[in-house]
Amino acid sequence: MSAARIAVNGRALDALELRLDHGMPRAIDQIKPISAGTSLGVSLAAVRTAVGAVTFLAPSLTHFWVGPAARTAGGKVLSRSLAGRDIALGVGALLAAKHPKRLRRWVVLAAVGDLADALGTMTGGVPSRPRVLVTLLSLGAVATGVVAVSRLSADS
Repeated sequence: MSAARIAVNGRALDALELRLDHGMPRAIDQIKPISAGTSLGVSLAAVRTAVGAVTFLAPSLTHFWVGPAARTAGGKVLSRSLAGRDIALGVGALLAAKHPKRLRRWVVLAAVGDLADALGTMTGGVPSRPRVLVTLLSLGAVATGVVAVSRLSADS
């Protein structure tokens, strides 16, 4: 093992000494890999948060889902309300990312919301093309959430 000093602007910084093992800084060896469950849960949360933010800022984009009603004042209110739910669920999961048990709870809650979206879409009189698309997307999110929860359970 050999020690190497790092120079910043020509000045050696002792606080930044690294031990080199096989050409790799030792600090890199100490990085814990992210588990598959955490990775999947965080990915779901990030997508949910982004979709929620876009929907909140542009609520009439949900017209592909619910039709022309999305462009009415009431439709925009409901779209923003659902967007707020998605932002809250997504941010909650992101904040819990370092704790598999907590992250698992947030992923379960989000999957319940996705299931409600699928059921509401199937029974809500939405035109057939968006009904099929949104139902499949929602059920896909539920299935991905179930996989994330099972992997997070294995991580705990």
